[in-house]
Amino acid sequence: RWVGAGFDPSDHCAWGVVSRSGWALVNETGAPCLDETDDWWADETGAMLRNRNRHDLYLFGHGADFRGALRDFTAVGGAVPLPLRYQLGVLFSRWFDYDTEGVRALVRTFDQRRLPLDGLILDMNWHTKPAWTGYTWDETLFPEPAELVGWLRRRGLAVGANLHDAGGVGTDEATYARVAAAMGVSDGKGVPLSLTNKTYLFALEDITLAPVEANGIDVWWIDWQQGETSSSTGQDGLPDGKMNPTFWTAKTRATDHKRRAVQAAERAARGANGEGRAAERQGRAALQADGEGRKTETEREGRGRDVDGGGT
Repeated sequence: RWVGAGFDPSDHCAWGVVSRSGWALVNETGAPCLDETDDWWADETGAMLRNRNRHDLYLFGHGADFRGALRDFTAVGGAVPLPLRYQLGVLFSRWFDYDTEGVRALVRTFDQRRLPLDGLILDMNWHTKPAWTGYTWDETLFPEPAELVGWLRRRGLAVGANLHDAGGVGTDEATYARVAAAMGVSDGKGVPLSLTNKTYLFALEDITLAPVEANGIDVWWIDWQQGETSSSTGQDGLPDGKMNPTFWTAKTRATDHKRRAVQAAERAARGANGEGRAAERQGRAALQADGEGRKTETEREGRGRDVDGGGT
């Protein structure tokens, strides 16, 4: 079957690379793509990057060798990360206004009934209301979120939370002032979502979400129900060209640790270079001071000899 840009939208999902027919054709012509510099998905104007080849087709003629088809797919599509062990287990989530005691009671019920549970994913109830988008703990329901998360983790559970990113960073968020400053927003209004703006996306990740992650959140349940063209998501309106924004948010959050590690290494290198230059300046100053000291000592000795000579 044809896969990719030419699939029938009524099928809802694209066909894969294996088929009982023995072959599959993947059509990547015009598909959204990443640049070769830093894996970004938009140009300087914010427009989605696309495969510009006139034809870009991949034939998988593997017969019934489905494993071989998947293996070869990674040769052109890249390696697929192995899911963490808990992600293959039992994860529980419910759209319900749980509070701290409600969450504890839920977990105890699993224990009492001897039901397996590997992770707990909090739905939108975890953050402030009323919007679907939210990044700040609702302290009415969870007055001590770090304590609750720690309790869950001590019981061997992974902890996750839901994110609906479409609404941007509102004025009621705990990190609003810092995100607004990073974006140059000074009108007191919320900072709208812009998935094609690196400053916005990295401010969201590093200013807003990183502190929540530091309190023990293992995974984000990335949600989206606002349509592909809602907000600034880089859509360009081309036929068969919509890209679900969760591709971008998921990629960003799956690679945050790499980006942050690279940035930390760069900061450390700059700091080391700065310390090296400072030490060099201090060394030059010390040598200069030593030289001036010796010069002064020599001059004193010279004046002493002149005085001694005059006395003779």
